[in-house]
Amino acid sequence: MAHWDAARIAIESRLKTGWTTTTIRYWSSGVPFIVPATAYIALQIEEFEAQQITLGPSPQMHRYHGVITIQVMVPERTGAKVSDGYCDTLDTLFRRAQFEVGQSGLITCRTPQKRTVGTQGGWYQNNLEIPYQRDKIH
Repeated sequence: MAHWDAARIAIESRLKTGWTTTTIRYWSSGVPFIVPATAYIALQIEEFEAQQITLGPSPQMHRYHGVITIQVMVPERTGAKVSDGYCDTLDTLFRRAQFEVGQSGLITCRTPQKRTVGTQGGWYQNNLEIPYQRDKIH
């Protein structure tokens, strides 16, 4: 398994293991998603920067920076209170967490930030954004 795939699996596994409250939509999945009538969350992972952080002969430590975005979707009439409660629970799951799976390298999560998206199409949405770094020896 490639380290990119392993990193995605590590993050998805942490969420799946720690979150049993609602349905989870994995953007990486090719399986069609049926939007439930009740609340759900959606996971998106983006890495946007990488650098070698050690010197000398191979192998070297490389650091990848990214953000885990969890979209929290609740029916609009339940609004901010329910969504904020879900964000609090997800915050606890990822804040300062360190984990790895297989060849993922060590993933270190930082301070989550909640961004209110608002109401659209019958859903109230908050996004919880969790910056992270991933250290991998290559």
